[in-house]
Amino acid sequence: MPPTCRVLLAVLLMFTCATIAPWLFAEERVLGWVQTAVMPAAEAHQAAAADDRHVYAITNSKVAKYDRATGKHIAESTGQAKHLNSGYWWRGKLYCAHSNFPNKPERSEIKVLDPENMRLSTFKDFDDFGGSLTWAIRRDDAWWCNFAHYGDENAKTFLVHFDDSWNERGRWRYPPDVIRGLGRYSLSGGVWHGDVLLVTGHDDPVVHALRLPEKGRVLQLLDRHPVPFSGQGFAHDPATGGLVGINRAKKLVVFAEAQPGAAASQPAAGSLEPRLPRDNLLVYRGLDNDLRPVRTTDDWQRRRRDILAAMQQVTGELPGAEKRCALEMQVEEEVDCGTYVRRKITYASEPGSRVPAYLCVPKQVLDGNGEKAAAVLCLHPTDNNVGYGVVVGLGGRANRQYASELAERGYVTLSPSYPQLANYQPDLKQLGWEAGTLKAVWDNLRGLDLLDSLSYVKHRAYGAIGHSLGGHNAVYTSVFDDRIKAVVSSCGLDSYLDYYGGDEKRWQPGQGWTQDRYMPRLAEYRGRLEEIPVDFHELVGALAPRRVLIVAPLHDGNFRADSVDRVAAAAKQVFNLYGQSGNLRVEHPDCDHDFPDAMREQAYELFDEVLR
Repeated sequence: MPPTCRVLLAVLLMFTCATIAPWLFAEERVLGWVQTAVMPAAEAHQAAAADDRHVYAITNSKVAKYDRATGKHIAESTGQAKHLNSGYWWRGKLYCAHSNFPNKPERSEIKVLDPENMRLSTFKDFDDFGGSLTWAIRRDDAWWCNFAHYGDENAKTFLVHFDDSWNERGRWRYPPDVIRGLGRYSLSGGVWHGDVLLVTGHDDPVVHALRLPEKGRVLQLLDRHPVPFSGQGFAHDPATGGLVGINRAKKLVVFAEAQPGAAASQPAAGSLEPRLPRDNLLVYRGLDNDLRPVRTTDDWQRRRRDILAAMQQVTGELPGAEKRCALEMQVEEEVDCGTYVRRKITYASEPGSRVPAYLCVPKQVLDGNGEKAAAVLCLHPTDNNVGYGVVVGLGGRANRQYASELAERGYVTLSPSYPQLANYQPDLKQLGWEAGTLKAVWDNLRGLDLLDSLSYVKHRAYGAIGHSLGGHNAVYTSVFDDRIKAVVSSCGLDSYLDYYGGDEKRWQPGQGWTQDRYMPRLAEYRGRLEEIPVDFHELVGALAPRRVLIVAPLHDGNFRADSVDRVAAAAKQVFNLYGQSGNLRVEHPDCDHDFPDAMREQAYELFDEVLR
């Protein structure tokens, strides 16, 4: 072939390839990111960043500094912060995107951390710029900042290019294909990788590769790739040229490096990992992501940790110290009920939220003689009229008065209201909750803290009982707190696969389990319920080896008795592992969605055996 023809052919091939696959002509052809190391960090909640010698784990309100070589915690930041989102290392300092999310009007800043004195201060105040700042990064001697929107307005999320004098030089929105994958969340992390902008969502282990368009104001989506960290803020790793992110549920800083040509099926944390079988709890993932048999209770604890992490994929993350505050119990009413007194109280479960509850106290422990009583957390069924009053006998359907009956037997009972029922209407979004289920769990855990504070209560060994809504609320709460030693769930569960026979209409947004007061994120699994990352098989198994009674009536129209048997058969594997097969019991009364006398009596006898 003549040289001129060869040149023309080469030009033609380059033009054709660039048109079909522009991603191939990025600075580096990256088809996947692989995990190279992890570092435990309790502060791995919002983001991670690194320099050559240190790693920085970022929470809402602080930055923790770790020694890169040893993993030793060195220091924590000082200075005020409400919602840090990400960190960017530049010229010897860490620049952190910060906002007042979820407050309105929005206010965004770039905070700068001096790693020598660990002081956070304001570098740039955007005031109300029309969104919540989630990352601020550099490229071509300029700043690139992302301002996020959430919920129904997350398509309004935008990227801004500023020069060094903070003059706006350009603004772009994100393509619909990116926004659709975010659910009701937004974009949490971003870095430039050559001319390609890599961005992550709130919790999916996926990075979207984008570039600036030649025309228009919508970024161009080039590709998507798995990453071994669970969304959130991430950063370049200057020591390796790779990335550093977090596994939020497992409290890990995760290091990743590009692998040109890596398969798209490369295992990654979170939802890209194939779900472990719900009916075989005696397997777990090893450090190299391979499946291993559970042979010991230590092995089981590894699977259990993953179950808790999977639960939080659909509820959001259980908070820690940042939401704790003084309980400040207030008694609004006291009624003499014969052998006990019933107090209508409220307590502060978190800043800005007081939980209404009934506290029933046997009179014999109020005599000042030092006697202490066992206590039971009594969680009410769905009732939008009297709410938590139904379990103390103040209305509602019969056979739900287990709190008052237990008080008559000498137990202290605490019956908190469930959020968004009857007179308890907390603003979940304003308080920062992604699921009403987890808000209820948090209120219940703080209720246990309240019981721990009462001098007449036997501490740190409690029961939990509930019917229907209260039945699964008891299970969820007990999974997260081992102060609960005995659990009774009546008409509260079956497999998500079997809920109302798998009727797809029950999984539409706002229906059944997907209501705001439960777990809205479950709506994303409509049509693929088998992919829900956790089910009651695992949750009941996670209660082992504690005492558990499940009441599953034969004619319950909400939850199928045969499904409960399958759940229990799977969970039984774990109880057997502990040598406590008899600690999990299922009863099938011949009735509908009810908690009949004989079943309540069995529940009370269980508490007598365990708590007294």
